[in-house]
Amino acid sequence: MSNVARNVARALIEIGGVGFVPDSPISFKSGILSPMYIDNRKFPSYPKQWSVVLEGFKQKMLEGKIEFEMLAGIETAGIPHSAGLGALLMKPSVFIRKAAKDHGTKRMVEGGSVEGKRVLLIEDLVTT
Repeated sequence: MSNVARNVARALIEIGGVGFVPDSPISFKSGILSPMYIDNRKFPSYPKQWSVVLEGFKQKMLEGKIEFEMLAGIETAGIPHSAGLGALLMKPSVFIRKAAKDHGTKRMVEGGSVEGKRVLLIEDLVTT
């Protein structure tokens, strides 16, 4: 296990963001049943631990030599991580709705234009 993974796991445990429910598995949107859950939505309430996650993202981006011009957080839980990373990296950040609004501006992308830009999508948890 890498130091980043170890540090993020420790931060999750510190904030009570991981739980085990073997007798009543959690059903993910994908249909996968899991005996454990991870609640990354808690991180913004714990700045010290959240900074560990954001620094971990940053380190992984540098290690992978990921080139991008802006970040985009996937609605809903990816938004705070994208915004936090944007501030940390001094990069613009927008958010992507799952569906365009049926009122107002009817946009799927909020906060700026992504047209012609290399965008790094940020999600809080991917299971498939």
